[in-house]
Amino acid sequence: MFREMAKKLLQLISENRTPDWYKRNDSRANMRSLIKRLLKEHKHPPDEIPEATELVIKQAGLQMKYSL
Repeated sequence: MFREMAKKLLQLISENRTPDWYKRNDSRANMRSLIKRLLKEHKHPPDEIPEATELVIKQAGLQMKYSL
């Protein structure tokens, strides 16, 4: 289950990223919304969704920032 969800998260981020998305509030908000929706679809515990979403955003932003 987690492996499938991780693959879908990577795909989601890859398909929806824009240049410097991790620097722009509106782009980060859109990404947060997409991530939360995916977590809910995979029945992630509701009380852990905000923390998990922020962790994914942070990690994806760091990956984008340092992979350029």
